Amino acid sequence: MPELPALRTRSYFRLSTFEDEILVQCPKCRRCANATPPSYDRSKRKYVVHISCLHCAAQHEVETDFDYWNHLNLWLKVSCRGDVLWALNARHLTALEAFVAAGLRDTRAGPSRHGPAYGSLPVPPSEAKEEKPRAAGPQPTRSWQRRNSHMYSRLPAWLASAKNRPDVLRGLRKLRTKLARTTQS
Repeated sequence: MPELPALRTRSYFRLSTFEDEILVQCPKCRRCANATPPSYDRSKRKYVVHISCLHCAAQHEVETDFDYWNHLNLWLKVSCRGDVLWALNARHLTALEAFVAAGLRDTRAGPSRHGPAYGSLPVPPSEAKEEKPRAAGPQPTRSWQRRNSHMYSRLPAWLASAKNRPDVLRGLRKLRTKLARTTQS
């Protein structure tokens, strides 16, 4: 079996990182359309997504909830292992491919390799720093304190499981092929 690549993520990102371009199915012509990131409409108490189709020039406004990916008809979605595998756009698909294909997944974003996100590793004396007294009041949140908010930590267990890796990679390849056909037309 070939050696799997390692994934090391030091940057902190969420699903919202990929919301600048959302690929959805046009309600009119059923082809690929672009959607804007959801914005909250206070008067309707709903999130609103604007859809614009480059093929039929239709403009749509769709009301949705905060978890819009469950309510919009995303363009990049496929059935996989009895569930739905989806991506918002090409960059999101690339991030998912890198995560699933990686043999070793080091996604803990922390200030250093000895930070609390890494457990209780001893700090070498050469790297030990003297603690400064902190001011009273709320303290700034550090990236390692938000470790469960990272996109990879929120993926479903079936997608992250090594035993499902071949099926999930096959599904991601289908999405990549669909995306390639979309950009050609």
